Amino acid sequence: MRLIPFLAALALPLLTLAAAAPGPEGNRVLVVLDEGQDALEFSEFYDSLKARGYNITERRPKESSPEIFSYDERKFDHIVFLSPSAKSFAPDLSPQSLVEHLRKSGNLLLTFSPYVSEHWRDFAREFSLELEPRGTSLLSSFDSVPSLSSPAPHQVLAIPPPAGLTRTPILSNVTLNSPHPILFRGQAHAAETHPLLVPVLHAPRGAWSFEPESKEGVSEAEDAGDEVLKGSRAKLISAFQTRNNARVVFVGSTDLFGDELTKAEGIETLSGKKHDRSSNALLRDDLTKWAFQESGVVKVTDVKHHKEGATEVLDRYRIKDDIVYEIALSTREGDKWVPFVAHDVQLEFTMLDPHVRTTLVPARISEDGTSQVYEAHFRVPDRHGVFTFRVNYKRDGLTFVEEKSQVSVTPFRHDEYPRFISAAWPYYGGALSTIAGFLVFSALWLGSRFGDEGAKKKWKKAE
Repeated sequence: MRLIPFLAALALPLLTLAAAAPGPEGNRVLVVLDEGQDALEFSEFYDSLKARGYNITERRPKESSPEIFSYDERKFDHIVFLSPSAKSFAPDLSPQSLVEHLRKSGNLLLTFSPYVSEHWRDFAREFSLELEPRGTSLLSSFDSVPSLSSPAPHQVLAIPPPAGLTRTPILSNVTLNSPHPILFRGQAHAAETHPLLVPVLHAPRGAWSFEPESKEGVSEAEDAGDEVLKGSRAKLISAFQTRNNARVVFVGSTDLFGDELTKAEGIETLSGKKHDRSSNALLRDDLTKWAFQESGVVKVTDVKHHKEGATEVLDRYRIKDDIVYEIALSTREGDKWVPFVAHDVQLEFTMLDPHVRTTLVPARISEDGTSQVYEAHFRVPDRHGVFTFRVNYKRDGLTFVEEKSQVSVTPFRHDEYPRFISAAWPYYGGALSTIAGFLVFSALWLGSRFGDEGAKKKWKKAE
């Protein structure tokens, strides 16, 4: 009997870990902190990750261990950089190593500050982002919080949702509809138009980039003749998803993950607006869930194609066959997979160019209840060759779905053509009329020759 309490105590931690299952890419997180930075400043952030089942390892920029690769394999699934001002890093944290980490389907989360180093400035350019000059901060005379804006005034902005937020699967409805503001203290960046780059948060209308320490209030950007970032052009958070579905999140504020702004209460802006607390914890969790592949993940669970009225999957079809194509899609919601519902999923039947493009219609839920089955009915075009069923679904904030399967399309066999083709009746009639005309002409010509009197006399003389 004493064994039962022991087994119950042993099973409890396992059940807790299973309930807080991390993303499909794994639960190994490396956090890189600035030299001299105390991890206790981010205790709320750490606790939220641990509660979701992640194992956190800390490291400083110049330390050589733990390495992020071992025998050319990733040792960490996700890397979080809370070290914006670090100027030099260990070799395994070089930009080339980070790109290799992304190539191997790892994920990155990077935070910046007004004193971001050139190391990160160059790295951000590879993702079509341009950070503001060193020492530049985002300021606002209306939305700033005086009690938190130190040492310089107007540096902590209170941005009320959904203003400034982009409605994408990266952000939850709870965050978008939160009555509490997002507190931001950091630096803005400019984002170029890129198909893989998604803006998440931009500055409010009354905010602009400024260098508090510049002489006579003139920033480097103004002195160089460049336009100062302000309003919606000043991006605060941007997300990038590579073609292999690795994810990178750029956050212009390291303090967004810190306890000071997360736990702030009694917030009052210069414009007189009052709030009980901030929504930083909600936004922080949304960003980490997306970056760590906990949200915005769509996967293919099943693919079928067969002739209309049949169930057998074939690798060869005939021209003008009626085909049914089915694909099942699931999305991650918390710690479980649920059906992914959309009305803009398309199927292409291609041979070099699409010969058929049609919308896949939600048909039913899979038997296990985790997938939405889409289907399309179409007729094979009148052209033989090697064709490809292709579903290429790419939307901001969702993993890219690209499913391909090849089949051969053959012409009719010689004994499969119809005996008579209705469209050829004019040709049939022309051939028959030609034959009939020839027979009639031959009969008339021969008959008229033997009936001639002169011809009969010649035949008699010959006899």
